[in-house]
Amino acid sequence: MKIQLYKRTAEGCQVLFIPGRAAHLPPVLLRVRPDENLKEKVAAELLSLLPSSP
Repeated sequence: MKIQLYKRTAEGCQVLFIPGRAAHLPPVLLRVRPDENLKEKVAAELLSLLPSSP
């Protein structure tokens, strides 16, 4: 995973990350509020992008 952009805003922060070419997943832009945990939000987003196994 590679973080391309980390920007603090009045509403929290914005993070643009690329999960990785090997995973064939698209870049993701997350908006994280101050009351949210950045690591947990990124982890949850990555899990939601993974294909479910049959």
